[in-house]
Amino acid sequence: RPFRFYKYAPGFGFAPVVVTAAEQSGTNPLPRVHHVADPFKTRVRSADWHLERFIRRFILPGAHGIQWANYAARVCEREIDAARESGDRVILYSTFPPLGTHIAALRVATKCSVPWVADFRDPFVTDAVRYLNSLGLRVANYLERRMMQTAALVIVNTEEAREEWTSRYPHAADKI
Repeated sequence: RPFRFYKYAPGFGFAPVVVTAAEQSGTNPLPRVHHVADPFKTRVRSADWHLERFIRRFILPGAHGIQWANYAARVCEREIDAARESGDRVILYSTFPPLGTHIAALRVATKCSVPWVADFRDPFVTDAVRYLNSLGLRVANYLERRMMQTAALVIVNTEEAREEWTSRYPHAADKI
């Protein structure tokens, strides 16, 4: 789905910019694609690494890109500023998993006041209840609530997920 958004966005008047942790290779790199290295992989034993390791171990097991989100958000904020200066229309799109993409988008959407499309390819809290402790569940519920409040549009992968979230978040039902 993310590539299709990138591919077809220009037809709707948007000039897509991609911020990704995946290194881009090949002889024809895609224009306006920014690689942001994941500090969990590149800054081993740094403070960022230890913080994310703690979060992954004790709060949100399996969550990736927590610290990456900070670096990615900064790149997004610069790109949004440049787009606004050029008079371009701005919309923010992120896809989950990994969690870091939505954390970055949540930060950017809040700070820059841009419409955000949050794409959930998998359920978040619904799946997480099986392996989260009480602190992790509170954090995950908080993040999910903030995402539902902030996103302009929420894409889910199944009708069952839409029904569950519209019952849990009736105030956001029209955007799910």
